Amino acid sequence: MTNKITVEISSTHQRSVKQCIKSILFKMSPSLLKKAKNISNRIYEFRRDIQVARLPEHISNYYRSFEDTELKRVSAYVVSNGIHMFPYEFRLKYASEAVKVYLDENIGYPYVLVNAGRVYFPKESKEADIQSEVATALMEQDEKSPHRYLSENTKLKPDDVAVLVGASDGIFCLNIVNRIRKAYLFEPDDRWEIPLKYTFAPYNGKVEVVKKFISSIDKDDKISLDTFFSKRGECVNYIQADIEGGEKDLLIGARNLLKNRNMQLSICCYHREKDEKELSEMLLRHGFRVEYSAGYMLMWMQVPCRKPFFRKGIIYASK
Repeated sequence: MTNKITVEISSTHQRSVKQCIKSILFKMSPSLLKKAKNISNRIYEFRRDIQVARLPEHISNYYRSFEDTELKRVSAYVVSNGIHMFPYEFRLKYASEAVKVYLDENIGYPYVLVNAGRVYFPKESKEADIQSEVATALMEQDEKSPHRYLSENTKLKPDDVAVLVGASDGIFCLNIVNRIRKAYLFEPDDRWEIPLKYTFAPYNGKVEVVKKFISSIDKDDKISLDTFFSKRGECVNYIQADIEGGEKDLLIGARNLLKNRNMQLSICCYHREKDEKELSEMLLRHGFRVEYSAGYMLMWMQVPCRKPFFRKGIIYASK
């Protein structure tokens, strides 16, 4: 326990030092901070490119003695086809060029059509970026994807209340909005505030967008799910979260919600090396049954990309 606390304090201290350095640089000169960021980005890109060149060989050597058939298969795929977050053929079906981007001339916002609904994007978004984002979002929810949020055992009912954290463009919400009673979308990024309002305008209040970070604490623009829903009188039945490694804090701040006997969750567990183990253990302690999405993901963009290289994508939990 002492070692764990020391590591956490050390990690927190390092983050604090970095924030102080950024603050000092900004006060001294915003342009100096910009230059420092550019240098940092170039160093990262250099290290990433070296890593990409070496990863196939490292992966092949590491998994050579494994008996897991799937791990051997994805290892061989990487060696033959190169590095990709989703080392599977299904991803080739989703070409960004096939995504058509339209402009709503009445409001000046671009949009795409997904499941017969309009998904709006920030006004300043470039067409190529929108195409890439939509293609990726659709690819992630492919039936063969390790990033698929809904499993075959996920049962959404007409009276369910869903919580989607890290909603971004809202595409996943459109997939389930007609199967549930209400959805709460947590998305703190200012850029998405207006696009999400337009995307879900046809649903007459069935979707509520909340511009807050979900965490284990309540401070500034952060709030826990328990605190938020303690004043709502809602019985939450489904939680989906994809928040870049913040999933552990989400669960800590949702202790009361997790007591619900009819709760189901789809929680990303690939952002950090230990997420699969730590998040699963937390959910098991809360009385959930736990299973995982099929296949594996490769977080090649994390430098360094540590062993084991392949990670499970989604934890499905239910009671």
